[in-house]
Amino acid sequence: MMPLVMADTGEENIIRRIGGSPEMKKHLEDMGFTVGVPSR
Repeated sequence: MMPLVMADTGEENIIRRIGGSPEMKKHLEDMGFTVGVPSR
């Protein structure tokens, strides 16, 4: 695994886990980050 900030722009990645406080997880979910879904 690698932090999302290390992914190249435009590269497809699958989010395996989201860490942090419940508030941070909710914030990332609200922005569209979802575990198991490919992200670009």
